[in-house]
Amino acid sequence: MTVGNLCARACVFILGICLIIQPAHAGVIGDRPGDTMWGSISAPNPGAVELAAQTSRETTGGPSTVSSRDVRCLARGIYFEARGEPTRGKLAVGRVILNRVESKAYPNSVCRVIYQNDYLPNRCQFSFACDGKPDVITDYATWNEIVAYAEWLLTHQAGERHESELWTSTHYHADYVTPHWAKHLTLTGRVGHHLFYNDPAA
Repeated sequence: MTVGNLCARACVFILGICLIIQPAHAGVIGDRPGDTMWGSISAPNPGAVELAAQTSRETTGGPSTVSSRDVRCLARGIYFEARGEPTRGKLAVGRVILNRVESKAYPNSVCRVIYQNDYLPNRCQFSFACDGKPDVITDYATWNEIVAYAEWLLTHQAGERHESELWTSTHYHADYVTPHWAKHLTLTGRVGHHLFYNDPAA
């Protein structure tokens, strides 16, 4: 085999690797308001979503009508904020996001709530959105589970939840910090490493 043939084959091999890897990173910026690029990394696992969708159909009597963009943004918020938390903790973080969407004190869409003030370093609403670190999903098993949780949350209205006042929460923080705003809010519960609060004015 000639040197030219070896070089050609090497180029084809490298190009193939790039084509495989590229979609996994294309979704990193696609969830922010105004973005139009969606990477395959955010593609939900059909089985996980069907599980949540089936629950929704059994409850509402029809197919899920939630926006795929809302599912994706909510799932990313839960993943980057609470992927290491127990299931109830993941759901509670998701409920905080949706409670803010329902409040007039915050933006009126899932994506805008999650990425509110993301242009202000370390001053955004959800730390992952402005910590300067790339938002790359690496734990696909957990991601698939969270996608199902996100769709379930979006298809169940606040009035349908059968939980304590924890599910009225509008704020939370990790147990290793003490934010100044916590003393002004009502503690609603603790799950895993997160403490949850409700803002009656929200």
